[in-house]
Amino acid sequence: MAKLNVVIPAVDVMVDGQAYRKVYRKAQAGDIVKALKDGVDIDSGAFYRVTYEGHFADNNGDGRSLSLWQHEVFAPITEPSATITFENATYRKVERSAAEGDVIVFTDEDEIECFLTLGKPYLVTEIDWAGDPQITDDDGDDFDACGCDCDVYEKVTEPSSVSEQHIHNGVTYRKVSRVANVGELVLVIANTMGGNSHGYDIGEVTEIIQEWLPGKYGVQRKGSGKIAPYLATADYVVLEPVTPAEPTRHSAGDYVKVVDSSGDDRAKVGDIAEVTEVLSDGLSYVVTTDGRSYGMFSHRFVLATAEEVSVAQAEAKASAERAEKESQEAEEKRREKLKWAAIGRKVGEFKRGDIVSFERTDGLKGVGTVEDSGTLDGAVGVRMGAKIYDGSAYYSVSFRNGAMASLIVPVEQRFDKTAA
Repeated sequence: MAKLNVVIPAVDVMVDGQAYRKVYRKAQAGDIVKALKDGVDIDSGAFYRVTYEGHFADNNGDGRSLSLWQHEVFAPITEPSATITFENATYRKVERSAAEGDVIVFTDEDEIECFLTLGKPYLVTEIDWAGDPQITDDDGDDFDACGCDCDVYEKVTEPSSVSEQHIHNGVTYRKVSRVANVGELVLVIANTMGGNSHGYDIGEVTEIIQEWLPGKYGVQRKGSGKIAPYLATADYVVLEPVTPAEPTRHSAGDYVKVVDSSGDDRAKVGDIAEVTEVLSDGLSYVVTTDGRSYGMFSHRFVLATAEEVSVAQAEAKASAERAEKESQEAEEKRREKLKWAAIGRKVGEFKRGDIVSFERTDGLKGVGTVEDSGTLDGAVGVRMGAKIYDGSAYYSVSFRNGAMASLIVPVEQRFDKTAA
């Protein structure tokens, strides 16, 4: 790339009709720089295009490091617009304080930090207790925009391209190309790290659980389910839950579905719950169909459909019935254990001389006397009569093969046991 031919008016630098203004920060992609000393294929006073952060193209188009050359930085000047496009949605400029979900654009180049970009839209992720907007900066870190001069834009349309959305576990997400934060879901789309495969399948969704220092492949993040290595930013897109353009309105008695569970550890995405109270600040208290109670702000819910409520109630009823059945079975086992313990035995411990009823898998059943002792994990021998060795028919009752036996009278309680 040859050095650029520029026209320098009184204040700004013009390049191919685009105005640039001198700024006092690190150069970024899209900027131009003015060389302040001569070198091989570099002319003092000439302007060069910044190809990516920290590098520019010299007279021959070869990449050079800015850190090795004295230079001044010039950023493109953009006129404020009534509307902007951010992540495939349209936002309009408003004259008010920023709210969660708005986009802000920093306007004062003298106060902007090196990890922020003048004129770039930043999504307001939340408003803190002091009413200040919180954003994610260019390094992927949280930034408090308290006191910063900025324009505020509110959303007027949602992304329309289905290809830019992804459904995971029944929730619709917007695919966003940016550095992921811990706790966010990402969709794996590539493996750019050479032979150092990250181990995920293309199309796999994973939760980011750890940050890692920038390296050869830029800022990296660790997903759940894999020991190593880390994901490069180019290997994934962040999945942001798609929420309605307007807040969902609900009141006490309505049924809602949780679409964002980050407001309370007891909440789960997909919960169906009845609203018990809505406070003036938008905090909603709910009780889920399975009995959990918690409170979150209204924007984390959407109204549930009649079908969703019906399914959730049916599942909750079935779950309660299963729990009741399990409780009853546990109580029956406890009582059975106490009954056998009263005669000094474990459950299903049959002794010689016991009177029992039995039923084998071949259909044979009757009442007889235990001749050969046994337990439920083995078998017993039963003589069809009140006495052992009396010539009556003898049968093996094998519990391992599915046979059953019930104790009628233990040998210790038989009045005729001396005769047995």
